[in-house]
Amino acid sequence: GVWFRGGGGFFSLFFGSFFVWGGGGGPRGGGGGPPPPPAGPPPPTTHITMTTTEAAPRLSLDAVPERVIRPRRPTDLPACAEALRGVHETDGYPVRWPADPQGWLTPRDMIGCWIATAGDTDTDTDRVLGHVALTRAGAAIAEALALPAAKLALVARLFVAVDARRGGLATDLLDRAARAARDEGLQAVLEVDAAAAGAIALYERAGWRLAGSGDGGWIAADGLPARVRFYVGPVG
Repeated sequence: GVWFRGGGGFFSLFFGSFFVWGGGGGPRGGGGGPPPPPAGPPPPTTHITMTTTEAAPRLSLDAVPERVIRPRRPTDLPACAEALRGVHETDGYPVRWPADPQGWLTPRDMIGCWIATAGDTDTDTDRVLGHVALTRAGAAIAEALALPAAKLALVARLFVAVDARRGGLATDLLDRAARAARDEGLQAVLEVDAAAAGAIALYERAGWRLAGSGDGGWIAADGLPARVRFYVGPVG
């Protein structure tokens, strides 16, 4: 709150509310009208002194002790869908909002799924900062890469909440999925919209290698068939 002290009373401005307290200990106003002017010469100009109290702490990603990446649990799905909604409204990912967002976040043939959370909490209501899944690769990407599908793992459903960006979380989630693929003896691969310049830059900075391009199999936001680029993850 912010307190103002001036002639005749205290003024408090607190979270958008304005209260006036008279010198007698109660709110000024009501019956009786204003007090009579003082006798003698007019008082000097009132000098207002202001004292501020420390505001309540706000969640800051820079202030949390760490950002934990852990396996996703079923109870995390509502928070994951909420974070995805913000990404969809800001970036248009996914291009069309799914009728069942929690189901969309759980693709078939999923090998594993991880979320990033703020701090060292481990509750059923952790705030979701990011998400990534790893699935079995389909025949289309295997054919495009000229690699056997049984040896591939596809990184999917990767996103970072809008208010948790520019802190390296996308790279950390990508690395976590790629490491899980290696642990299974699989090669991590991914596909990305050829128009997604930001995502492409992220993958290439992280050491992913462009291995081809092809038809994405869906209609992009501009109404045309999407084109995708295929990437192979770093080895080791």
